Amino acid sequence: MLDAVAGAFQALRTTTDMVQLAVDARDAAKLADAKSAMLARIIDAQSAYFNLASQITTCMQAKHALERRVNELEKQLEDLADQKQKMAEYELVQTPGGAVVFVHKPSKDAVEGPIYACATCMERGEITYLNSNPARTLLQCVIHGQVVLRDA
Repeated sequence: MLDAVAGAFQALRTTTDMVQLAVDARDAAKLADAKSAMLARIIDAQSAYFNLASQITTCMQAKHALERRVNELEKQLEDLADQKQKMAEYELVQTPGGAVVFVHKPSKDAVEGPIYACATCMERGEITYLNSNPARTLLQCVIHGQVVLRDA
């Protein structure tokens, strides 16, 4: 009878070992599934990171382009303000000969004579000085030609 009990005990032990092997195998399968799921999530996170990095790079490039454009526009605005200030030093007058020109206000009553600028050029935002002939009867714009200062 002792042999029967020992045999039963041995059978029980074998069954317990087999159950333990089955549990271990089941746990290994669950662990493998968990690892696979974790790796899939890591790959998804990396993909999202690379997409975000690409978007950040695109935004940074756009930001730099906009900053350059803002700088260009600020420079243009400064240039226009400078030009406006320079043009404010002139006033529109009609010469005794009937020509319409701009005269430099500070030089209007100067002993050596006023400084004239072409009205057409001034309308385009450019200051082009008018040169006079020796008799000071004509003014010459290098772009638009002669205008009569006074009759000869």
